[in-house]
Amino acid sequence: MQIAATTFFQKNKFPILLILALLVGGSVFVYFYVSAEKAFYVWDDYSYYHFTSELYVQVQNSFGAGLHYLINSTNQDYNVYYALPLLIFFFIAGNSRQVYEVGLVVVYLIPFILVTGLIGRKLLENKSRRVFWLVVGVAILLPTVWLPTLRGYPDTAAALAVALATLVYLKDPSLKRMGQLILFGILVGLAVLFRRHFAYTALSFFGASGVVALVQFAGEVRSQTEKALRHLLEKAVQLTMAVGFALLTLTVLNPQTVLKILFINYNSLYSSYLVSWGGELGWFLESFGWLPFGLAIMGLYLLWRNASRKPEALFFVSFGLFELLFWVIYVRQISTQYTLHLSMFVVVGLAAFLFYGWQALKTRVIPTVCRAATGLGVVLLVINLFAGVVLPSGTVGANFFSGNWQPLERADYQQVINLAAYLDQQTSWEDPIYMVASSYRFNSATLLRANEVTVGAVAPTLNLLITPDIDSRDFYPLDPLLEASLVVIIDPLEYHIAPDQQQVVKVVYDMFLQNQALAQDFAVLNPNFVIDAQTKAIVYKRVKPTTVQTAFITLQMIQNYVKTKPGAQLDWVGLDLSRPIGLNITPNRGTKIEVDRSQWSSSATPDSTAQPGETTPNPNRAELVYVWSLSGQEKFRGKVSFGKDDCGEATADFSAVQTAKSPVRFAEFKAKPGQGQDFEVNFSNVAAGQFVLLQITPPDQPGCAITLDLDPVK
Repeated sequence: MQIAATTFFQKNKFPILLILALLVGGSVFVYFYVSAEKAFYVWDDYSYYHFTSELYVQVQNSFGAGLHYLINSTNQDYNVYYALPLLIFFFIAGNSRQVYEVGLVVVYLIPFILVTGLIGRKLLENKSRRVFWLVVGVAILLPTVWLPTLRGYPDTAAALAVALATLVYLKDPSLKRMGQLILFGILVGLAVLFRRHFAYTALSFFGASGVVALVQFAGEVRSQTEKALRHLLEKAVQLTMAVGFALLTLTVLNPQTVLKILFINYNSLYSSYLVSWGGELGWFLESFGWLPFGLAIMGLYLLWRNASRKPEALFFVSFGLFELLFWVIYVRQISTQYTLHLSMFVVVGLAAFLFYGWQALKTRVIPTVCRAATGLGVVLLVINLFAGVVLPSGTVGANFFSGNWQPLERADYQQVINLAAYLDQQTSWEDPIYMVASSYRFNSATLLRANEVTVGAVAPTLNLLITPDIDSRDFYPLDPLLEASLVVIIDPLEYHIAPDQQQVVKVVYDMFLQNQALAQDFAVLNPNFVIDAQTKAIVYKRVKPTTVQTAFITLQMIQNYVKTKPGAQLDWVGLDLSRPIGLNITPNRGTKIEVDRSQWSSSATPDSTAQPGETTPNPNRAELVYVWSLSGQEKFRGKVSFGKDDCGEATADFSAVQTAKSPVRFAEFKAKPGQGQDFEVNFSNVAAGQFVLLQITPPDQPGCAITLDLDPVK
């Protein structure tokens, strides 16, 4: 065994050393790249590293705690399966961001590049190691391949699974072996498991497989119709089995992902992020660079034209074409990690262009010219790398080479820390803060990261509220505004997508700068906290509670701004935080309202500034408002459930409210255990422009929490 290993090493010493150099060099580059950054990581740039650190902490506590964290993550938008192999790096070197990204390089990025090299060598039909290293070299010199890893995204794990599935398919496109079907089916399932948006890649993969089967059928059907039909049926069965193995993998490891893919329209939920097809295509071109992308397309054409094994070339080119069409025509979203859907194809296409270009030059021109052309190609790739991650933006021809992805650095880094420190001085944990800004430069997470810098590796001291950012995905800002003690406005307002898709942010900005609606319950604490020459923060502090009427005026203003129903908004919102309630979605897409009097504070805070006719909180009941504009056709089926059988009476009162007027009750329901627990209510008597106020009075016995399900009746 030892002799065989020694012999293998001696025969493959050079490639083994090159791979080790690639692992070490890539790790060192990424380590120093991240160390050079001076920024606040927010949103997904922070989340994946944070989840990995949390898993590491839980595993340190106990294996059971780590397993529980892993399983619980499958119920969230992001599971942490990708983090499992990264834990070894944390145990060896600690849980810093640099260590996390080095782990991404070693476990996912470099293997992805190496597998892409094997795919390129297979497609170029050349067993020479030089072709393999040509593909690997192109990938190394293409900054966009590195980009998701540099920003802390683990999506290369999914790209690696797809690359492995592609390699398995290319080994034998006839798909005659069951083991092959099982293997690439599992790998495609793992890709979707790691990152949900690779479901589009799964469709492209199996779609390309179907194209190969149909082309082969078309070639056979004229001469051997019966045989062609039999082969087509066999391919359909084989691909169906592979799809089944992919779904089985995904269902076993994360059934919630399957349910979400089946029942949630993500394009509708994320419709605010959609750009035009031209904008999407332009973004891909700018990310990879017009020159590399154009040469890659030419290379894929040459690959198809020169291939002697057409099924393999047809599959790969069709796969890449489907991916491009899916993203440009249907998905139409822009984000760092989405470049991985085309990276494998751009790398192989560029390598194919260089390979066939070399072959043509070698046979038609003198060696000196051939070497000069080769050197020029290498120089252009190196320039492309420097344009992407080293040189300042705009140094090399704009859009001609790769997009510019230098280490993140903020000129206002210290001022943001100063703002977080100022807010820390002005508040305690009992003072929730509403941040009005939604860009990668400024958002709630920016202040949270700055707060962590000031207080160190301990629990944050700023209580920053979860606030809406996107019209189609999020929720109305009413609930967090009612909770806020401080509001921080970044002026001018900052967006990260089209402003007309972030009206949930704009309405709060205008509300406070124009002193309308709920903003009148606040006073300016600091009118001009300077961030830089163009940017300032304005800080407002609550001076009185918000009355029910003011809440309705605020809701009306929000409705006037936000024309679409936000995807995460429930039908009802609580109006008084001294009496917290639980709000969840029911299986019928209604609202589950949980009311427990024992969780309420002893008395509601009276509003001494309330004007005549304004309604102040009632300490004995929970109050909610129906958030949508009324058509008069709304109808709900209600069901009251009690915490125990000996509870007293609970009531649910529905009232019509017009701003600046007292509520007018139009329906009342009383329930006890076993009596009056089911009811129906409709809003036909509520005029347009009015609101519906729901007042729930629970039993006053200990342990008598109630649950009210309100499901819409179609």
